[in-house]
Amino acid sequence: MSERLGALGTLVPAQIEAATQAYKRLGVAFGDRFFTLLLLGLVWIVPAFFDLRFVYALLAWDSLVVLAWLGDLASEKLTNATASLPPLIRKSRF
Repeated sequence: MSERLGALGTLVPAQIEAATQAYKRLGVAFGDRFFTLLLLGLVWIVPAFFDLRFVYALLAWDSLVVLAWLGDLASEKLTNATASLPPLIRKSRF
């Protein structure tokens, strides 16, 4: 069997690379970190029951998170994507 496989080559496909393309005109998404930071901002709700200034802190925090997301969105560039099999599969023998 190994003689036949050696003559034919390997069964593992080669690594491929391609340029990425935008999915839609405005193809964006919110990640886990965005929602985690928004939930962290909910900490300001408890003291906001006692002092109105904490409501402003909550709004400022949420605005900061959205601005950071927009800044990250503006820095997105189309790049090259690479696909290959995991090392464990590449080195396995049949």
